[in-house]
Amino acid sequence: MKRLLTAVALLCSLTLHAQRGEYNFDSDWHYTYEGTSHVATLPRAFNEDYAYRVAIDNLPDDTVRYTKTFRLPRKAKGKKVFIEFEGARQSATVWLNGHRVGMSENGVMAFGFDLTPYINYRGDNRLEVLTDNDWNYHEQQHPDHSPYQWNNKNFNANYGGLPKHVRLHITDRLYQTLPLYSNLGTTGVYIYAKDIDVPSRSAEIVASSEVKNESSKPREVVYEVEVIDNDGHSLGTFRSAAQHIAPGATATLSASRQFSGLHFWSWGYGYLYTVKTRLLVGGKCTDEVVTRTGFRKTEFGNGLFRLNDRVLMVHGYAQRTSNEWPGVGMSVPAWLSDYSNLEMVKSGGNLVRWMHVTPWKQDIESCDRVGLIQAMPAGDAEKDVEGRRWEHRVELMRDAIIYNRNNPSIIFYECGNENISDVHMAEMKAIRDLYDPHGGRAIGSREMLGSKVSEYGGEMLYINKSGGQPLWAMEYCRDEGLRRYWDNWSYPYHRSGDGPLYRGADASAYNHNQDQLAVEHIRHWYDYWEVRPGMGKRVSSGGVKIIFSDTNTHFRGESNYRTSGVSDAMRLPKDSYYAHQVMWNGWVDPETPQTYIMGHWNYPAGTVKPIYVVSNAPRVELLLNGQSVGTARREYEFLYTFDSVAYRPGTLQAISYDEQGQQVSEYTLTTVGEAATLSLSLMTAPDGMRADGADLALITFEVLDSEGRRCPLDNRNVTFTLEGPAQWRGGLAKGDGNCVLSTTLPVECGVNRALVRSLTEAGTIRLTAQAEGLAPQTIEWTSRPVTVAHGLSAEHQRDILPSYLGRGETPATPSYTDHKETLTIARVIDSQGTTPRDSHPSTDDNEETEWRNDGTKRTSWITYELAAPARLDEVSLKLTGWRRRSYPLEIFADTTLVWAGNTPMTLGYVHLPVKSPLCSRVTIRLKGTATESDAFGQITELTAPVANELDLYKAKDGDKVRSELRIVEIDLLKWKSRDAQDFVKGADVGFLTGQEKRGVVFHDRNGKERECLELLKNDYQMGAIRMRVWVDPRGGTNDKHELLAMAKRVKALGMDLMVDFHYSDSWADPAKQPIPKAWLGHSYEEMKHDLRAHTIDVLTLLKDNGITPRWVQVGNETTNGMLWSVKTNERGWEVKDSLGHTIITHSMGHIKTQPEQYAGFIRTGYDAVKEVFPEAIVIVHLDRGHRQSLYDWHLDTLLKHGGKFDMIGMSLYPYWAMQGKPDVKADDIITDCIANIRHVSEKYGCDVMIVETGYEVDERHPEVMEEGRRQLTRAIHEARTQTNGRCRGIFYWEPQCLPGGYKLGAFNSNAAPTAIMEAFVE
Repeated sequence: MKRLLTAVALLCSLTLHAQRGEYNFDSDWHYTYEGTSHVATLPRAFNEDYAYRVAIDNLPDDTVRYTKTFRLPRKAKGKKVFIEFEGARQSATVWLNGHRVGMSENGVMAFGFDLTPYINYRGDNRLEVLTDNDWNYHEQQHPDHSPYQWNNKNFNANYGGLPKHVRLHITDRLYQTLPLYSNLGTTGVYIYAKDIDVPSRSAEIVASSEVKNESSKPREVVYEVEVIDNDGHSLGTFRSAAQHIAPGATATLSASRQFSGLHFWSWGYGYLYTVKTRLLVGGKCTDEVVTRTGFRKTEFGNGLFRLNDRVLMVHGYAQRTSNEWPGVGMSVPAWLSDYSNLEMVKSGGNLVRWMHVTPWKQDIESCDRVGLIQAMPAGDAEKDVEGRRWEHRVELMRDAIIYNRNNPSIIFYECGNENISDVHMAEMKAIRDLYDPHGGRAIGSREMLGSKVSEYGGEMLYINKSGGQPLWAMEYCRDEGLRRYWDNWSYPYHRSGDGPLYRGADASAYNHNQDQLAVEHIRHWYDYWEVRPGMGKRVSSGGVKIIFSDTNTHFRGESNYRTSGVSDAMRLPKDSYYAHQVMWNGWVDPETPQTYIMGHWNYPAGTVKPIYVVSNAPRVELLLNGQSVGTARREYEFLYTFDSVAYRPGTLQAISYDEQGQQVSEYTLTTVGEAATLSLSLMTAPDGMRADGADLALITFEVLDSEGRRCPLDNRNVTFTLEGPAQWRGGLAKGDGNCVLSTTLPVECGVNRALVRSLTEAGTIRLTAQAEGLAPQTIEWTSRPVTVAHGLSAEHQRDILPSYLGRGETPATPSYTDHKETLTIARVIDSQGTTPRDSHPSTDDNEETEWRNDGTKRTSWITYELAAPARLDEVSLKLTGWRRRSYPLEIFADTTLVWAGNTPMTLGYVHLPVKSPLCSRVTIRLKGTATESDAFGQITELTAPVANELDLYKAKDGDKVRSELRIVEIDLLKWKSRDAQDFVKGADVGFLTGQEKRGVVFHDRNGKERECLELLKNDYQMGAIRMRVWVDPRGGTNDKHELLAMAKRVKALGMDLMVDFHYSDSWADPAKQPIPKAWLGHSYEEMKHDLRAHTIDVLTLLKDNGITPRWVQVGNETTNGMLWSVKTNERGWEVKDSLGHTIITHSMGHIKTQPEQYAGFIRTGYDAVKEVFPEAIVIVHLDRGHRQSLYDWHLDTLLKHGGKFDMIGMSLYPYWAMQGKPDVKADDIITDCIANIRHVSEKYGCDVMIVETGYEVDERHPEVMEEGRRQLTRAIHEARTQTNGRCRGIFYWEPQCLPGGYKLGAFNSNAAPTAIMEAFVE
C-alpha cells in the first residue's frame, strides 16, 4: 500500500521539474526461468543462483523473456520518451505494446531506444525484452553472423538477462540528447576542463550538449550551465548566446567560464562536481540534464604518467569486469560497489584495469566516488581481429567513450587485450579524438611496445621499461591461494602448493597458503619497484596484479573459481591485502611508515616456523614477549623473514625503524583465547536498507574469544535463520557447491560473510546465527520503504552516496627521488660497423626489436660509446629469451673487466652491479654458450609459438641453444642516490699498526676479544678503510710498506681501500704541508716529477700485490695548498711572527701565492693515479666542510688553473669548529656541512665524501658520548638522504683510538666501542 499511496505525489513532483524526468525503471519486472516465475527488481541476472556455485564454463546460458507493465505520469503527454538499458547479456530484443522497438547484441554496452512512436500516454504500457546469453551467440543483424570475441568462457561470466539498471527518460520536444549512440545515434552532454593550473587551482570549465528540436517550431535557445561543488554550493552560472535551432534540426550548444579555487579529482580523493546544463527558451527552462563529474590534469610521456602534475606509478588490480559476488553475480547495489572498489583503494591500489570488456555504469561511477583510476576496455579476448569482428570492437569503443567520457576516473582507454596493429590503433585514436578530444585520456592496448601510435602499453606478465610512452604491466602474478589456509602450521593443515595438477602439470603456484601467496606478491611487485620512476630515463610505470577479489572465472587451483585475489569473493582480506598496503601507500615510493606481520599467533606447543614481516622501513626488530628473536633476512625490499621462531603464547611485535634509528611503525599479534561468542555485524547503504527488492545487506560473522578477539583457527559451521521481508543469498566457503545459497556456512580463519537481499515490502528483518558450543546471536535491522508508482521511481541510490576523500588532494611534493642517472650512449659499435644510438635496435627504446650477432664467437661482442666519460654503476639488460636463457657474459669499461658471470633468468631485465672506472666505452662480450631452462614454468596461458618472438618461451624453435648474443635493450646507469649497501661507511685506522705493536687488544661491546678490522666490518657495517701514506717517515710509520700490509688485511676482509697521500714525511694539514726532505730545493718541474714518481711507486706496489684502491686522495686537507713549508724551531714546532701568523719559508704550492703551481701538483697527482689505476676515484680533500665560501673560493681557484678531481673530500668536526665559539652549536655545523655538500656537488657536478669525522669520548660523562652518537647518527642519515644522493659515504678518523691524548676516537679505555659507534648501525 505504501508504494501506491505515494504515487500521486511522485508523479506530480517529477513531471513539473525542468520539463524532464529521469526515472528509476528497475522495479516490477517478471521473468520465468527453470520453470519458476519471478518478480524482480533489477539489476537481476536470471542465472544468479549459479554464481560461484559452478565453474564459469558451466554457468547456464538460455533465452529468457523479461516483461514489465508501466504507466507514464499524466503530464508526459506529447513528450519524448526514451528507455536506457545499462546493458543486457548477450542480446536483447525489445518490444513495446506489441511493436518491435529494436535490438542490442554486443552484451556489454548501454543502449537505448526512442519509445515515443509506440507509447501509450494514457494507460498501461507493456515492455518485453527477450534476452539470449548463449555462449555461442552469433550476431543476427549483420550478414556475417560473427560471434563476439568477448563472449568468452575464460573471463566474461555470462550473468544473463538484465543484470544492469534500466532508466526511463521523458523530455520536451526540444531536448539534450542521450549518450546512447549505437541505437539512437546521439552523443549527449560533454563536460571537461582546459587550461588547468594545479598550483593556482584554476581551470576553464567547458560544457557542450547535442540538442535536438523535434517540435514543429523553430526555437531561440540559450544554453545555461551551473557548477555545484561536492558540498552542494553553487560556484556560479554561465550562458551561451542565443542560438536558432530549426524544426527537425540538431545543434551543439556550448558555454565556458574560468573558475578558481577548484578541487581536482585524484587517487583516493573522489571530489565531484554537479554540472547542470539547461536549455532556456524565452527565459524558461525547457530541459535540464544533471551530470556528476570531476576535473583533473593528466600527462603521458618520458615513460611517466602524471596526475595533477605529480608522477604516479600505477599499482592496482586487473579485475574482472563482472566484479561479482557469490549468489548474486554482478548485480549488487551501488553502495556495495563503492565498498568493493574502495577496498581496492584502501589496499593501496590506484588503478583498476577491467578485464576485458567495458564495465557497467555503476562501477564506473563508483570509481569516480572512491578515487580509483580506471583503464576502460572496449571488448576483446586475446588477439587482434579483422573484418566484422574488428568492427564490433570499434563500435563498442565508440559507444563506451560517448557514454562514459564525463567520468573522471577513466584515464586509460584500452583497445585490446593483446597487441593490435598500428593501423587499428590509429583508427581507435581517431574515435577518441572525435568524441573525447579534451578528456585527458591516453589510448593504447596491451603490449604495443614498439608502437608509434599507441599512447601507453605494457605486457601481461613481463617487466617493460620505456622513456617514451608509459608502459605498465596489464596483469602480473597469477598465483592463487584460498583465504581459509593460513600456512603449513595452522588448521586445517594444508601444505602450501598441494593441490590437483593443472592440465597435467604441477600447479603448486595456484594452491598457495595465505603466507606464501603474499610472499609471491611481494616478490613480483619488487620486479616493478626496482625499475620505478627515478631509476633512470627508461622506467616502468608500474603494473596491475590479477586480481583484487576471487572471481568466478578461469582457475588453476583446487577451487572451481579463480583465487588470485588479495581478498576472497566476499571481500574479506587475505594477508596479501595488507602486504600491498605497506608497499603501495605512496604515489611511487612508500610515503607512510607501515608494518604488518603475516598470519596469527596461535600455534600448537613446539611449533617452530618462519615469521614474515612486511615493512617499508630499513630495519625491523621482532620481539616475542618483549625479547628479541634474532636478525631478519631482508628480501625484495619489503619482506623481512625471521627464520625458525619458536612459538610461545603471548605477544609477537614487529617494530620498524627509520635510518636514524627512530621507531616509525609497529604491528602486534597476540595469542587469542578459546572461542567464547559469535559476533554479527551489519553493513548497508548510508541511508539504510531499501525495500526495493534489489538492495543487499552484508553480514560479517565471527567467532571471538572472551576479550572480543577473533579466533584465527576456528572453522565451525554457523547456521542462519532469516525472518522478515528479506531473502537469503548467503556466501561462500569450502563445501558442496561452494556453499552458495546454503544457510549453513563455516567461518574460515574465524570469520565469514553472507548477503541478504531486501524484498519490496518494508519491515523488520531478523537474522539468527547458531553454532555448536556457542550461544545463538541475533541481529535486527529495518528496511525502509521506497516510492514507486506504476513501475517508476525517482530514487537512485547513487545520488545519496558520498565521495571518499580520505587520501586528500594531490600532494604538491615530488612523489619519488631520482636514484639513478642513465648515461647517454652516443653510438654503438659491433662487427657490422658503427650505428647512431637512436638507430640501433638495442638502444632504440623499443622492446620489440633486438640486436643479435651471427652466432659465431668472433662477432659475439658489442660496444657502447658514451657521449662523455663517466663511471658506471649498473648495466640493465633485457636479453632475448629472458625467462629461459642464461648468458655467460663479460662486461668491460674500456679495457677493465667489471663484471663476469651468467645472467639470471628473469621476467624482464637483469640488473648487473659493476664498479667501473671513468670510461668512454662499455663492451658486452659473450664468453661461452647460453644455457636453456624455463625458470617460470607455471606462468602459462601465453600464445602459441610464433616466429620472430623475442620471448623464447613463445618463439618457434626458441629452445634451440646457439652461440649468439641477443640484446633487446640496454641501459647504462649511474647511481645518484644509494641505499644502505651503496653508501660507504668506513674508518681511517692509520694508528692501528702502532697500537697492535704496543699490544692493544680490541673487544666488542660484550667484552669479547676481536680483531679490529673484522669488528668494524661485521658489527658496525663498515665497508672501507682509509690509510695515509707518507714519503719517507722516520721509523717507517705510515710508509708504503705499512700501507701494503694493512691493504692486504683490508682486501682479505672484502673491504674497499682509500689511499690518502700526504706528500710529506709526516702530518700534512691546513696549517702545514711540509715538503719531503728529499724534495727540498727542487724546482717546480722537479717537484712535479717527484710527486708523480712517488704516487706511481706506491700504487704500483699495491697493484703488484693484487690490490686495487677504490679511492685515492691527492693531498690531505689541502685547504691552503700543498708542498709548502713553514719555519720550525729545534723541537719541530711552527714559528709565528709578531702578529701570530705562521712563517712560510717555501710557498711553491700555496694556493694563495702560487695557485698555478698548486693546481699543477693536483693535476700531476691525478694523472699519476690514473696511469696505474684508471678506475680509481681521485679525491681533493679540504677541511671545514661546513664553510661553503671556503670551498667555492678554493675549488674555483683550483679549476681555473687546470686542477682535476673526481670527487670532493670533506672533513666534518663539529667539536673543533665549536672551540672558542660558545654561540656555535654542533647541529649548526652539521646543517651547514650537509647544505655545502648539496651546493658543491651541484656546482661542480661531482660526488662528495666525508673522509674525516670524529666526536668526543669522555668516559666519566656517558652523556657526552650519547650526544656524539646523536650527532654522528644525524650526520650519516642526512649525508645519505638529504644530499640528492651525492654524498657517497663517511669515514670516522681513528675510531679505534683510545682515550688519552686524542679526544675524538670512538673506543673506550678497554679498547671496546663506545655508544658513538652505534650510529653506524642505526
